[in-house]
Order: sequence, then C-alpha cells, then structure tokens
Amino acid sequence: MLDLLFTGAAATSRTEKLQEMVTANLANAGTPGYKGRIGSFEAVLVSRESATTAAALKPAIGTDFSPGPLVETGSELDFALPDEGFFVVQTEGGTRYTRNGSFTLDSEGQLRTRAGHLVLGDGGPISLDPRRGRLKGTDNGLLFQGEAQIGALRIVKFDDPQKLLRESDSLFASAPGQVEGALAEPQVRQGFQEKSNVDLMQELVGMLTLQRHLDTSHRIVRIIDRTLNSVINSPG
Repeated sequence: MLDLLFTGAAATSRTEKLQEMVTANLANAGTPGYKGRIGSFEAVLVSRESATTAAALKPAIGTDFSPGPLVETGSELDFALPDEGFFVVQTEGGTRYTRNGSFTLDSEGQLRTRAGHLVLGDGGPISLDPRRGRLKGTDNGLLFQGEAQIGALRIVKFDDPQKLLRESDSLFASAPGQVEGALAEPQVRQGFQEKSNVDLMQELVGMLTLQRHLDTSHRIVRIIDRTLNSVINSPG
C-alpha cells in the first residue's frame, strides 16, 4: 500500500515538472529564436529512507534544436540562421550562444542583443560607424558598411547541442569540456527573424493531457490515503 502511495506521489511530481516545461514553451511561442523544451521519461530506481527501492519514471527535459520558420522583417539589424549554428554573444558570465538574431545598436554603435549582450564577430565585439551608411550582411555572415568590411558574425556549432546548458529563454552556455566548432560555410539571412519552433497547438493538447494525468494521480493518492487512515484507525 505504501508503495502505491509513493508511486502516486512520484507520478504527480513528474507530471508537474512536465507541466512547467509546457508552460515555458507556451510563454515563449512568440520569442524569436526560442527552442522548445521537450520531455521524455526514463526509468530510474528511486531510493527511499526505508532503503527499499521502487521503479519510477523521471522526466528528462531536453531541447528541440530544429530550426524555426523565418519571417522577413526588413530590418538591417535582424539576422537569422536557416540551418545549424549559433550566434556568439558576450555576457557578464562569459561567452554564450543564441539563435535569436534580433539585434540592436547601443549609444556607442556596438551591436547588441535585445537583452543587452554584446554580439561577437571573428575579431571581438562588432562596432558600426554611422558615417559609413547602412549595414549590409552577406549570406555567409560577412558585414559591410559601404565598401568597407567591418567584420563577420561569429557563428559556431556543437557536435552535441543537447549538452548545452539553457540559461534563459534563448541563451545557452557550453557544458564543462564542451568545445565549439566553426562552421565552414555558415548560412545567414539578413532582414529575417527566426521564430520560435514551438508548435502551439501541440503544446496546448499536451497541457490538457498532462492536466488529466495530474488529476488522476491526485485521485489515486487521495484514495490510498483514505484507505490507510481507515486501516490505521480501525479497531483491532
């Protein structure tokens, strides 16, 4: 009976974790470059204080790195990666990686993300001179103002992007020992935004399904709890 109670409580916990995942996806369905969280179950042995074990399922949360749809914005500061790769930015915590190429300029003419992080090129932060005219990017990430090349977007890849550590809705850090690699022929689209790759309808259906599972788990726990109380409090 106690094993059943523990299993019901574990089911409730893992379902709530998956609900948090779906909620994050729904909240970021409109975030440029957002990569959806994906959940799966893996069998694990969960130890208990009684030193016994019970089979349980633990949600493993990963990331769907498939490209999102590209939408034309016409902005010279918007860049999108139609295939693999990440833009490289500089944060207070160090080098980070993002698929969100919706950039802006600060008061000093430096290219930054909307969150304020410096966008890095092959030679470091990218700076624009307003006297040179509009920014022009090529399909392989080179940046020009007028006839002068001012740099190139630094675009990298990872052999196993699932190891990347998500720090925010569209910002990732490399895992210890994980090494970035340069893209030999990066593909870049200026004047486009990569939209979130979240399937809104699929997430809504998933949320409804998880809510039904959660309701079922709650009912099981309540039934077992009432049964245990009845057994404990019964005469003899």
